[in-house]
Amino acid sequence: MDNYFSITDLHFQQFEELADIAQGWSLDFRPLKRGNYVSDLQQIITPHLIFSRCHISGSVDQRGSSTKGYRTFAVMAPKSSDTFWCGQDVGQQDIMIFPDIGEFTATSQAGFHVYTFGIEQKLLTDMTDSLYHQDWFSLIDTERQVIGCEPADIQNLRMLLNTLSSLGKGWTDNTAAGDDAWSELHVEQQLIAQLLKCIIGGDKKSQKVRPQKKQKALNRAIEYIQNHQQEIVTAYDLSKIAGVSQRTLEYAFKEHYDLSPKAFINCSRLHSVNKRLYHEKDTGLKINHIASQHGFWHMGQFAADYKKLFGELPSETYRDGS
Repeated sequence: MDNYFSITDLHFQQFEELADIAQGWSLDFRPLKRGNYVSDLQQIITPHLIFSRCHISGSVDQRGSSTKGYRTFAVMAPKSSDTFWCGQDVGQQDIMIFPDIGEFTATSQAGFHVYTFGIEQKLLTDMTDSLYHQDWFSLIDTERQVIGCEPADIQNLRMLLNTLSSLGKGWTDNTAAGDDAWSELHVEQQLIAQLLKCIIGGDKKSQKVRPQKKQKALNRAIEYIQNHQQEIVTAYDLSKIAGVSQRTLEYAFKEHYDLSPKAFINCSRLHSVNKRLYHEKDTGLKINHIASQHGFWHMGQFAADYKKLFGELPSETYRDGS
């Protein structure tokens, strides 16, 4: 493991494929708008670092968790759309710091393009002490947070991440050369040094959290939808569960997802079917049986809605799944 070095650079049209391939992540990406979704994933994995660059063409509801034993950070790539991450708006000047243990949620719009890098906690702690004579945990606690950075500092960090991505493209077919060059460049050390400069010079309170009542109601509604995928629920029912008026919930969904509650519920149910079709090819279950378990009774309408969201028929997903 001490000499482990690998590079992945792939193109996907199924989020389940991306989730299966991505190392160091547990991911659940759900499309929010109709259309053909494409995504690109590049990863460079070493014993001390999990570097990723991900681009997604459409609007996506993201959920997942990063690797234990590593502290993970994310920076938007140049010209990326902004995102709403763990209850906060995030833009080009910000660093997202993932929780030490636990899950993250995010909503990204079309054109989302991000760099993430997970650094082994011990190396991060040792270098913080070496460079600044400070305890890492006195700078950053174990919870998720967003830090607004000085423009020059975040630009230098982004340039370094972009350089790593460009170098990785040249090493894809020659990992031995990449391993040698990586060691000579002291990549992890450069990355941590620039990261610390951003954090120390940044402002932890720069982000404004959206109104708590509306956000809490939205969270309750989403949690209920996720835990009751096989139950038909109306927007009215959902507003009662969330503890707010139907209009307030409509506004919350529109602001956060640019969808009505009804449209979000339908996308969520379609995604659950998509996930099962991809993973349950060899179970012998019929497509109409899986669809009906998620409240789709009219197979013609179901197939049409499915194709609009995923760009292919249910039968195509079932045939090409794992």
